[in-house]
Amino acid sequence: MTDRTAPSASRRRGAASADAHALAGALRELAERYAWLERHAMDPPGRTPERRDGMRRLSSRHPGALRELDAIGVDGVRRRAEAVRAALARAEAGEPVDLAADLAFARCAIALVPRLRDVLAIKRRIATAGVDVRAPAGRATLRAWYHRRTGRDLPDARIDEIASPPGGQVQQLAYRDAARELGLTVDRLKAILYPRAGERAERSTP
Repeated sequence: MTDRTAPSASRRRGAASADAHALAGALRELAERYAWLERHAMDPPGRTPERRDGMRRLSSRHPGALRELDAIGVDGVRRRAEAVRAALARAEAGEPVDLAADLAFARCAIALVPRLRDVLAIKRRIATAGVDVRAPAGRATLRAWYHRRTGRDLPDARIDEIASPPGGQVQQLAYRDAARELGLTVDRLKAILYPRAGERAERSTP
């Protein structure tokens, strides 16, 4: 007797295709992040309005990117950019890409960056639109805005967390949630993305 509850081969292929498409999209966005960082690193130093505007756009589109540049340096950014571009080429060619085995930093960034962007956008909306999240009407307004923006719901518990984040830092919610998804501690996730100089030197020693 055929097990009607088991997924069909075509359904499994469809799910695998969707996963591969999502991975390619995530790698494409990550490649853009490192391209921005490479350009920023090559900009002439100084506190010019143009440089400030560029940093502001970079931080808005790719939160955490400047911290990553500070941690790994220009050469580290270039190495990561090359690795991501190679992984993207494999993904677009339909070849398997194992982030957990080969690109731990990319796996962490893909889990973290959209969450950072999300919580920062909500926090900014609360502040700039003067939303009173203590009032039901304010919460309804915020939820409607969020649904228009993302197509997703915004639970009350999440609003509470973002309005009063742990330690006053809304970014920590994103780190916590990304680490939880990956089965890592927050400290380990940060160490992978933002290694200290001593750790980088130790890993590069034969």
